[in-house]
Amino acid sequence: MIKILGVLLLAVGGIARCDAQAVATAGTAQEHAQRAHAFLNEKKPVEAAREFAAVLAADPNNLDAQANLGVLLFFQQKFAEDPELGVGGAPFREGSQQYDYRFTNVENVWGGCQLFRRKCFEDIGGYAPIKGGCIDHVAVVTSRMHGWKTQTFPEKVCIHHRVMGTAQQSVLKARFRMGVKDYSVGNHPIWELFRSFYQMTKPPVVMGGCALALGYTWSMLKRVERPVSRDLVKFSRHEQWRRLKKLFGAKTTPRFNGPGVSPKAAAGMEQRTP
Repeated sequence: MIKILGVLLLAVGGIARCDAQAVATAGTAQEHAQRAHAFLNEKKPVEAAREFAAVLAADPNNLDAQANLGVLLFFQQKFAEDPELGVGGAPFREGSQQYDYRFTNVENVWGGCQLFRRKCFEDIGGYAPIKGGCIDHVAVVTSRMHGWKTQTFPEKVCIHHRVMGTAQQSVLKARFRMGVKDYSVGNHPIWELFRSFYQMTKPPVVMGGCALALGYTWSMLKRVERPVSRDLVKFSRHEQWRRLKKLFGAKTTPRFNGPGVSPKAAAGMEQRTP
């Protein structure tokens, strides 16, 4: 079983090469595996990688250690290659359903597998407590507002064993709640319209997208208070407009100069303009 934390703070350059054989002498493969998972729970990837390496030194066919060490080293390499990468992660799959990253924005990093560069996490002040959820979305958008790059790497995949949001409710109610959350974080109405149409192609076909649109519309009519800043709403909507214009081949707006946006982030958006 691949164990991936919601927040895995990576001090890049931290997962150092070690003499796995020497470490392995400190205990059995099972003991090293237990320590490795304990380090993951404590958000200590350097120590966890060292213990997983020790497991493989004692048991080269241990699939758990192979998978976890492979994930740790993969993302360490990605963060090391790009010093401006603040948040990285992997997409998720529910059954046979997975986002098509030919159309989905790779800058969106799903909360089930979000890995932060420590400096980025400190810059945004960590996860902001938000009633109703979406703390992962807000963290990623805020990271971009601070000038950090965020990216999902489709080379790795997380298996999500339950339809998102259905722990205590039905799929349709979960979609409705998703629409409520979309409004709360400031999604543009036109963006949400296209998002609802897209969701209509996913199970439950048609009804899921309708429930999403209904949740958003209900919140808009009720004028539900948003728990995020106006600057974040403006920044998100600007990004959404750029993506819609790019989708239809229109000329995109070159720069967003908002009071909550760093000059580095504004320059980065200009560089990404086609």
